[in-house]
Amino acid sequence: MLLERQENHSISRAALAKALGRSGRQVRNAIDVLRDKRIRSNGGDLGEWDIIG
Repeated sequence: MLLERQENHSISRAALAKALGRSGRQVRNAIDVLRDKRIRSNGGDLGEWDIIG
């Protein structure tokens, strides 16, 4: 498993970026979009995301 289990189920942006193979900026932008909508990564190394809802 890439991420260590934590009792509070939180993860830092840096750890999330490392686990996803994305940059910190890409993760920060994704979190901003997630605040309003659901998204998913469409794969690849460009950090492109698809908005689901």
